[in-house]
Amino acid sequence: MVDLKYVKKRRLRKRVGIVAASSSAGLAALIIVAFLGRNVGTFTVALDAKNMELSLSRTADFAEPTSYLRVEEVNSFNTFTYKSLPSEAQLDDEKTTFRVNSSGTLDYFKMTFFIKNTGTVTAGYTFRVNVFDNVLAKDGRNLLDIIRLSLFENPVVEGQEETHKYYKDIPAYARHSLIKDDVTGQFLDEDIDDTEGVKAVSFLNDSTLMKFDYNGIAPDEVVRYTIVFWLEGSDRECNGVPPKDASLRLGIDINAYEKQS
Repeated sequence: MVDLKYVKKRRLRKRVGIVAASSSAGLAALIIVAFLGRNVGTFTVALDAKNMELSLSRTADFAEPTSYLRVEEVNSFNTFTYKSLPSEAQLDDEKTTFRVNSSGTLDYFKMTFFIKNTGTVTAGYTFRVNVFDNVLAKDGRNLLDIIRLSLFENPVVEGQEETHKYYKDIPAYARHSLIKDDVTGQFLDEDIDDTEGVKAVSFLNDSTLMKFDYNGIAPDEVVRYTIVFWLEGSDRECNGVPPKDASLRLGIDINAYEKQS
């Protein structure tokens, strides 16, 4: 679990944590739990390859291929903001890790890992970020409202210059705004941060935050992923009173299959 203690920089004096850990059923997982005053955590990625021959690695050379990756306990988290993140190339790099600031807390969490097809059959996989459990605060506030998630997806091709692109060029995901369109009555997309006009793509729904298929990882092909998440301090729902006793349990499910025609 990754413990993200919620530390508001000015008015906020209380702290809320986010913890990431593995889910059941041998799937890649991220558990986020908001609470006060606790300091435990790991972050794990697991691969359900089924009948396909896929492997995970922390490095592009796959010197230590595995089906399970683990990050040991890390520091607590501070609130942060999207525009202060490092460059895409810095984030999406196996050599870099989450950043500890001068107060000893983390501004954001990032993890880079690789998927390789080590078999002889072209494979595909479904990638989901799901909500397994969501407990609202006593005042009804939802921790989903202040979470931001970014995902990089880039092929690794020997002899070619590396790219560092967000999945589908989407810089961040967030829950929809609580403001509705005057005409349609639908909730508007949330701002990534307080930069005017920069919108996050809304989570698919409150049960599945994002979902996509990578339908065609050929033998010996490698794809690099970097996941980044933080507590967006500029979000209007981050209003000085943390959502006490709220909890949010998320899971990243990576399920392989034979390539569909």
